[in-house]
Amino acid sequence: MRQALLVVGLLSMVSCGSGDRSLPATPLPSPNPAPSPGQTLTLSGTVSETAPTTSNRIGGVRVDVFCCGANAGRSATTDSNGVFQLGPLEPGVFTIRALAANYIEASQTITLTGHQTVAIEINPVFQMVTNTTNESISIVDGCPGFWDDPDGRCEANFVFNVHHDGSLTAAVTTADRDASFALELYRADGGVILSSAVPWRPDGSALVHAHNQYRLRVRQFAVQGGPRVTPFRLTVTRPS
Repeated sequence: MRQALLVVGLLSMVSCGSGDRSLPATPLPSPNPAPSPGQTLTLSGTVSETAPTTSNRIGGVRVDVFCCGANAGRSATTDSNGVFQLGPLEPGVFTIRALAANYIEASQTITLTGHQTVAIEINPVFQMVTNTTNESISIVDGCPGFWDDPDGRCEANFVFNVHHDGSLTAAVTTADRDASFALELYRADGGVILSSAVPWRPDGSALVHAHNQYRLRVRQFAVQGGPRVTPFRLTVTRPS
């Protein structure tokens, strides 16, 4: 009887020692906390022109929430640096719009879950712009031909930023009867030529495309000797 009790006791000890040896469960990551009821947020940002002039910040732009929900009607105005701050706002999905004189209205949908920053770009309204510039080309030792002018000593360059598709026309006039000019148009970035020359159409215009910069080169050629200064007037009509 005593031996039976001893065996039972040993089995009990083994049973107790062989309990659950599994590792503790790894806790699940906590989800991002949802905005607390009554929490208010701000939407900050900048308003600038579209390419190729995104560095041009626009002051006096009205930025408002026009749809939808509790934030509708909230508005702010950009300062002289094109910066605005809109608030207090409740979390949610809504649409903002930017309105300014001489610019096309732009809208953007926002999903606001925390303080947020946005960049808004707006297009100038379409118009045909005419610029007239009085310039001159100074020649020291002659220009045998525009094809033989690698150092650009017989040329003047003008850069234009275009926000809309359209046609560009250019004309050079001068009182110097001995002067001859050629006009070349190129797509550019920061004034640096990016492409081969844009072709002139039979009517004397060239097709330009929105959100591009262009460089117009006025070359004087077939001039012998020097020094010589040739004044001229350049008139360019292009889309804004």
